[in-house]
Amino acid sequence: MRKGRRLMDRVSSQPQLARPALYPGAPAWSIAGRQEWAATPLGPAEAWPQSLKTAASIVLGSAVPMFLAWGPDLLLLYNDGYGEILGDRGPAYGKPVREIWADHWERIRPGAERALAGETLFFESEPRTLRRDGIEQPVWLSFSYNPILGEDGRVGGVFGAVTAVSHDAAAEDRARESEERFRLIADAAPVPMWVTKLDRRRNSSTAPMSTSWASPTRRRSTTIGATSSIPRMRRGSRRNRWPARHR
Repeated sequence: MRKGRRLMDRVSSQPQLARPALYPGAPAWSIAGRQEWAATPLGPAEAWPQSLKTAASIVLGSAVPMFLAWGPDLLLLYNDGYGEILGDRGPAYGKPVREIWADHWERIRPGAERALAGETLFFESEPRTLRRDGIEQPVWLSFSYNPILGEDGRVGGVFGAVTAVSHDAAAEDRARESEERFRLIADAAPVPMWVTKLDRRRNSSTAPMSTSWASPTRRRSTTIGATSSIPRMRRGSRRNRWPARHR
């Protein structure tokens, strides 16, 4: 995979043949499918409880970035999509989340503890530091925490899915602020103004524009952008004739 591709391009580039894995393994095409689980703290997959096998088959067989943190130490299991997000932090199979995300653990811990207590949580635009090829880059993740019940009815781990990865969480806020500034300027303008979409349909207008648009004489106008109260010049009128350079 070449360098320089956007993160979401990389995350969404998994094969279209992704399907639920036969527990407790992972699809043969995936990195997780080649993992020797017995060499991790999770132990041999054959010895996993059924709840872990079932959850693992969903995570490992999904094309959506997913992870599973098992036990009180939150030992990590994840698919290739989430592996792209981990970047240089991986491989991290069977390692505690507090070690993999050590620089963000104090922010992660409260939510993880709530999920282990049985709560289902959703986080939007949570800051994380992406590490890839030795370069650090801030990203914002939107993801969920869902408790996994074990055979005894108690929470055995946490299941999560990343629903969005953004390189600029403030982009929408800036766009909204820019629109508000434009509206303030437009409302103060001496002539009616309005905004159109690409299909040239009016999207929004200032108060003077709304009043002007209701006028029968304005209703016939096809001008886009702004209107003016300057009277129309009659052709052949010497009194109202414009200089040649303005014709």
